[in-house]
Formats: sequence, structure tokens, C-alpha cells
Amino acid sequence: MRNNFLAIIKFTGILLVILSGVFFLHTFLYEHIEAMYKNQFFSAYAVNFFLAITIFLVLILLKKKHTHLLGFAYLGGSLLKFLIFFIFFYPYYKADGTLDRMEGLTFLIPYFTCLVYETYYVVKMLNK
Repeated sequence: MRNNFLAIIKFTGILLVILSGVFFLHTFLYEHIEAMYKNQFFSAYAVNFFLAITIFLVLILLKKKHTHLLGFAYLGGSLLKFLIFFIFFYPYYKADGTLDRMEGLTFLIPYFTCLVYETYYVVKMLNK
């Protein structure tokens, strides 16, 4: 139990550092600061951060007794992230009739950042 707690703290801390770095780089490269608020920039990062932690918690819980389900849980988590995107973000982005590149990247950059880090941890768990 203590190892799980430490793994959760480590995962969350490293994810926070990585996502913060990407957030600040993304903010720096963003063309118009006012468009960040319009495109739900902060929400996209927060939602991806909390979903990544939730998926990791599920994987930690499954790790002990149901190792054979880790891959399916991971894929289910990715599906959940896309459902959240299509339910909450996509209608907002499509409200003006188009989904432009900046709107798409606003969600996809934190999504792929979290995905890469989650994948690293899942592979690490499966190799043990």
C-alpha cells in the first residue's frame, strides 16, 4: 500500500512538472493571449491532468490482482479522454461552424503529453 502511495505521488509530481513545462511553452508560443481563454486553454490542461491521474489510480489498483487487464484499462482511459473531448470540448470549438488548428491543438497538446507519460508508466508496470 505504501509503495502504491509513493508511486501515485511520484507519478503526479512528475506529470505536474512535465505538463507545467509544456503549458508554459505552449503559452509562450500561443499567438493571441485572449484566444487562450476563448479556446478553453486552461480547462484542456486541467482536464487532461486529472484524467491522467485518475487513469493511473485505476492502473495502480488493477496492478496487484488483475495485471492482465492493465492494457485494456489503459485503452479504456484513452477512450474516456476522447469521450470527454467530444462531449465537452468539441461542441464548444465547433460552435462557430469550424474547428481551427489552434482549437484542436489546445486540447491535443496536453492530451498527447499525458498520453506519452502514461504510456511510459504502463510499459514500466507491465515489465515488472
